[in-house]
Amino acid sequence: MVSRVFFSLEKDGKGLGDFSADLKQAVGSDVERSDIEVGPVRGYDGPFNQEGFSIAAKKYFRDLIGSKGAGIRAMAPRHILVRDNFFSKDSEFSF
Repeated sequence: MVSRVFFSLEKDGKGLGDFSADLKQAVGSDVERSDIEVGPVRGYDGPFNQEGFSIAAKKYFRDLIGSKGAGIRAMAPRHILVRDNFFSKDSEFSF
């Protein structure tokens, strides 16, 4: 399964622009426990803490899609097919 997160980056109080990154998870895997691969930020080539971003992106995703999700509450492994959905949640992370 591939999901895409859209976000703005800010460094030292200065906006750097709007970007995106892909999140990949094996189809049929447990949203809460299985690995989520966080891809590189698209369109940004400056210095970047990928590990910190990866932790924040996974938390954001699981807060939307998962057992406590605000978008879809997926409990245990289920066979659910969702296409072309858009979920939005204001969040702020520092890393």
